[in-house]
Amino acid sequence: MFDLKVLVRLTIVAAIYVALTLLVTPLSYGPIQLRFSEILLLLCFFNPMYGVALIIGCFLANLASPLGWLDWVFGTSHTIIAVLFIIWARKNSLPLWVASLGAIIGTPLIGWELHIVFGLPFVISTLWVAAGEFIVVTVFGVPIFRWLEKRKQFDKTI
Repeated sequence: MFDLKVLVRLTIVAAIYVALTLLVTPLSYGPIQLRFSEILLLLCFFNPMYGVALIIGCFLANLASPLGWLDWVFGTSHTIIAVLFIIWARKNSLPLWVASLGAIIGTPLIGWELHIVFGLPFVISTLWVAAGEFIVVTVFGVPIFRWLEKRKQFDKTI
């Protein structure tokens, strides 16, 4: 059951996802992506309830996508896959860096979408999106979340 405090937290996380995506729009959509809002996927590792906020945030951010309805469907599906993997990794006591790789699992969906929209080679598109997800979530996100956790700032930040 959600109380008001939980609902407000989820709304804030969804809003931050949308804001981060739209602030760097040129890098959030298209053949080469560095969607900095994807760092927030790691919240699911610490509390699975954030998955709902991230899925909603992704869908809302994708409403502004130049790729149209395809991004609403495939981009949001990618986030659902990532959230589910990260929660699964947490339940199976896998380390955060392994969980972070969940952001890469659904990238073939985005590669296929880019192939349809831009006619780009599927494999190359998938690899570019996977590289962007790896850089944002694993290379930057994992150290940031570990740093917050070590500084006992994690609960205050969230």
